[in-house]
Amino acid sequence: MMRDLFYTSLALVPWTGGLIVGLLLLRRWAGRHISPHFFHLAFLVLALRLAFPVDVSLPAAPVQVEMPAAITVAADAETAQPVPRTAQPQQKTEQQAVSLDLSAVWGLLPYVWALGAVCTLGLRLGAYGVYTARLRSRRVPAEDSLQAMARAEAGRPVRVYRAEELFSPMAAGLVRPAVYLPGCQPDQTLPYVMAHEIRHLKRGDLWFKFLLMIACGMQWFNPLVWLMARAANRNLELACDAQVLRNRSTAYRQAYGMAILETLRRGRGARA
Repeated sequence: MMRDLFYTSLALVPWTGGLIVGLLLLRRWAGRHISPHFFHLAFLVLALRLAFPVDVSLPAAPVQVEMPAAITVAADAETAQPVPRTAQPQQKTEQQAVSLDLSAVWGLLPYVWALGAVCTLGLRLGAYGVYTARLRSRRVPAEDSLQAMARAEAGRPVRVYRAEELFSPMAAGLVRPAVYLPGCQPDQTLPYVMAHEIRHLKRGDLWFKFLLMIACGMQWFNPLVWLMARAANRNLELACDAQVLRNRSTAYRQAYGMAILETLRRGRGARA
């Protein structure tokens, strides 16, 4: 099983690498003219294939090969010339030793790949678990007005919390998702920030980020996959903004943009 996953992951590198390079170049040169939803779908398909490297090829159909009839050739014993053979035992021994060494190294590669995948996923999942546990230990429920705002935006109850040490708003939690707001978030930005974070929850973006994490773990040796994950996370915000602003008035778009820019500015200032 492990060897099959390794060989399939290795076989994915050439063609997925070409697609990733093509998407990154297309996004860089023509990203303003192409919807972020297109890139989101493309990154989603690639992440799914890389995160679950199973062999999806169809089994080969049985082929029957008829053996040709035996052909006998009568050789003249008197004129037959023996074929000279030159024995090179030392050269064969050296070639066999090199072949054995390469076979041993190749046989260890699946174990190296599995160890790298386990370590990469373990470290990233562990860091995320520690961060969310710390966040839960210091959170306080947000005001009733914010709870009502989130319920109206999502169409269902959504937990909203305040966290003093938080630099910028965020959505977190795969099993029990919630919206977290900084304690000093300006009131005039709250409706727009809430719309943005609730949209992340409705789109399932937290699960998409988790999928990207698995893809990076399975392809930890491939720098192109890490670049893809970085671009996909950036594109995620653009796709979310595009859905929030769909069919909105110009005034709302301007106010939303100002609120997001103010939130980013405050977050960077707090980190500095």
